[in-house]
Amino acid sequence: MSHPSSVEGPFGPTPADIAAVEESLRRKTQDGFVNCTPHEIRLVVGEGEEFTFPPSGTIVRVETDSEPVLHVGRATIMTEFPGKVVGLPDPIPGKFFIVSAMVRVACPDRLDVVSPGAPMRDVEGRIIGCGAFIVNFSPAWGE
Repeated sequence: MSHPSSVEGPFGPTPADIAAVEESLRRKTQDGFVNCTPHEIRLVVGEGEEFTFPPSGTIVRVETDSEPVLHVGRATIMTEFPGKVVGLPDPIPGKFFIVSAMVRVACPDRLDVVSPGAPMRDVEGRIIGCGAFIVNFSPAWGE
């Protein structure tokens, strides 16, 4: 049974119907994210379909404090303490903010921040994009 608002040919959805749905999904994917890193982010989905998210100009970072804990020869090993998150916009309905994993983890209550996950590699093993975004866990995701 077809959806009442769809236009179908005699054998189901027409190629134009399918193309319109695919374009709608593509636009929703592209428009649903704001890249708050200084790097272009590439998302590779399905059979190699790619989405590119250029830097938005808004850079979100975590202030850190560090202190040395050990010396190995002339090398110093330090520990780092995350501090305040700087530059994160207020939530915008329907938008996710792409940030670094460090920023995402520093914002445990923000379910609108994601970081690149599932690295996609070329034949030489270099990372060329991500296959998904990671969001902080929330019990609400199971509902």
